[in-house]
Amino acid sequence: MNSQGNINIEITCKNCGKTFTIRDLIVNIKDCYVNLNVFRTITSCCESYEELALENGLALRGYVYAAGQPHFAAMEKYDADDLSVDYSENDVQVEFENKIIKIRRK
Repeated sequence: MNSQGNINIEITCKNCGKTFTIRDLIVNIKDCYVNLNVFRTITSCCESYEELALENGLALRGYVYAAGQPHFAAMEKYDADDLSVDYSENDVQVEFENKIIKIRRK
């Protein structure tokens, strides 16, 4: 897994060629996969779907790999100092930049 640094590094979108950041992805979380603790989110440039695993202080960018037992394949790691994640049975609460995002687990 590549360590990419902080969440404000610009990433070129494979779909439209414009840029987005991991920070943008965290702010645009849409839902969470049950049992995987993986979030589906959209890019700020063209609303393409991306997948992130979030931990306290850390965002992992990658994809869900469904061959055999589904799991998350993390490809890039980003430091996210303001990120706090609390997983419960039915909900996930993401606290980021003094905002709270509550997601109902699918």
